[in-house]
Parts: sequence; C-alpha cells; structure tokens
Amino acid sequence: MAEKAWKRYEREVARLLSGSRLPNAGRRGPDVLAGQWSVEVKARRELPRWLLRAIAQAEDAAREAGKL
Repeated sequence: MAEKAWKRYEREVARLLSGSRLPNAGRRGPDVLAGQWSVEVKARRELPRWLLRAIAQAEDAAREAGKL
C-alpha cells in the first residue's frame, strides 16, 4: 500500500531538520522533533494570501531589527 502524502511530507521535514518524525497514534503533539524545534507539518497546494502577507510582515520586522 502506498504511503500517504502527509506522512511523506513529515518524513521529509524531519530529514531536512535532522530530526525525527513522531508517529500519529491518536495523541496530541508535534509531528517532528528536531533539536530545540517542535514542528507541526501541514501540506497544502498553496498557502493563503493572508498567511503569505503575515510572513512577509514578520520578515520585514525582523530585518529592520537585525534579527532572524
């Protein structure tokens, strides 16, 4: 049986962050743990415009403050 797309995305994020995917066993918690990061993975074809604007606003503010 083919693996679900969301599982593939979670595995790929875990790999990219040198972390580990936590299997979904009906519990609440992150999808991936990687060092100090607790990651919730979402897969969408396209991000909503409001979210892209919010990310751009956060990036601009960080840049102006000399932060990441």
